Amino acid sequence: LLSTINERVEQLLDKDHHIGHSYFMTISSGDDLKRVFANKVLPLLDEYFHGDARKVGAVLGKAFVEKKESTTPLATGFDLDEYETRTLYVVKDPMRFSDLSPFRAVYEEA
Repeated sequence: LLSTINERVEQLLDKDHHIGHSYFMTISSGDDLKRVFANKVLPLLDEYFHGDARKVGAVLGKAFVEKKESTTPLATGFDLDEYETRTLYVVKDPMRFSDLSPFRAVYEEA
């Protein structure tokens, strides 16, 4: 898991932004793994990629990101053909995963 994450981070940034093994040293259960991701890994990736959830998804896979449904439409009265809109994504809360399959998918779907 950690090797796959670090190889992908290196492709997007460099090897100086690897995630250290020490985050994973105290894990003894699935809940511990979820907590480490929620409190350490995801905030670090968020910092590395300046809040770009698509890049976090490129590292962790589609199980960790979802499209954000916009509840605020763009202002009316303007020619929208002039504007390039983009799809927004958000990172899911790993504490809400019902099992550990999203974590396995990080390296199994590589």
